[in-house]
Amino acid sequence: MVQFSGVTPIWRGVELRSYEKIALRDVLLRSNIKENKAIVDIEIEIDNVTPQRIAVDLALSLEGDKEHSLTKTVTLEPGLNKSSCRLEVPNPRLWYPQPIGEPFLYSFALRATMNGKELDSYTSKYGIREVELIREPIEEGESFIFSINKRKVFCKGANWIPADALPANVSKEKYRRLLELAAKANFNMFRIPGLSIYEDPLFYQLCDAHGIMIWQDFMFGNALYPGDDPEFMAEVETEARTIVKQLRNHPCLVLWCGANEMTQKESHKGKKHYGLVIYRDLLPKICKELDPTRVYRPTSPYGIEGRSSEEAGDRHTGPKGQKSLADYKGYALDRGKFISEFYQYGVPVKQTLLEFTPPEQLYVGSPVWIYHNNTGETGIIKSFLEKYFIPEEKLSVDEYIISSQMMQAWRDPRKLYHCGLEGIR
Repeated sequence: MVQFSGVTPIWRGVELRSYEKIALRDVLLRSNIKENKAIVDIEIEIDNVTPQRIAVDLALSLEGDKEHSLTKTVTLEPGLNKSSCRLEVPNPRLWYPQPIGEPFLYSFALRATMNGKELDSYTSKYGIREVELIREPIEEGESFIFSINKRKVFCKGANWIPADALPANVSKEKYRRLLELAAKANFNMFRIPGLSIYEDPLFYQLCDAHGIMIWQDFMFGNALYPGDDPEFMAEVETEARTIVKQLRNHPCLVLWCGANEMTQKESHKGKKHYGLVIYRDLLPKICKELDPTRVYRPTSPYGIEGRSSEEAGDRHTGPKGQKSLADYKGYALDRGKFISEFYQYGVPVKQTLLEFTPPEQLYVGSPVWIYHNNTGETGIIKSFLEKYFIPEEKLSVDEYIISSQMMQAWRDPRKLYHCGLEGIR
């Protein structure tokens, strides 16, 4: 986060909380499904803020079609204490991503009381489910299939980028609308890439409710990091531990990934690869300690020998630097086992262009156009237009916009005839 005069800007809600005697610092729910019942283990961190040993009553409940509950009394020493409980749920209703089942959520509540007075509480929605990443030999390399409750899932979705350049501008209503649209479009997975942000808590709650899985990168990517700086590494560890604890109770989260597009080699372009220790050593250690039920991968893409591969692992593909996609008819020829990132260059709608482009510069190649264009585009749209439509100089700006968007929507040019483009061909 950017620092201004030593002060970190506040861009999300802030709470000022006071405690009497104790504070619930962390609650972990972890489920294990056995035949016709689920075992839900609950681990609790309780901070006794008094200087004396005290006894506190805990009441836990997990409510769905029926309520499953227990109570226990714990004796707390001054400082941080840990306690564990277990709930058995006969014939549980399981959480599934769409479309293979219902994303059923239980209501979990934990209340800590003393002499009948509530001191602190924790409530959340919780989905009982187990996740597995199936990687086994196949005819062309190795499979990469998510399985939820022993059912294989065909993943359909996209990389989620913050819904506004200023994330604090994204309202709860906008989050709800976007996730509703994603669900209606049959999305069942979002990848949060390491060049993004850890999203608002509401985002993960909505993904839980809509049955949309989350592939969560830690916020590292496409850069070298000072992994040899002890102070920096201490900050990384603090942040990672905080994030894992914040997100691990969400059933939608199915995978942790250390970084976006980071090499796994000790050196990069002849120089020492700073930061490798973060996502190769530190982050997997934290995930194994705090959230061992989920898969961890060091970076994305990550396949044969740590690179983007068609034979194994996840893969990033696009028209730049990919022989099979240099001609976008080749999209369907890519044999990648899990395409965790794909891109096709295109132009935004005209209304967006007019927000930052003076009308007199609303043409391809104007100074403002060049300034805002993606630096990786390098004439790719132009070459595709010349091959499948007509040269860009013969298109109006409106025709250019819609043509580029159709190339994003339909990567087989034979299908473009069904998109209303016959008139500009």
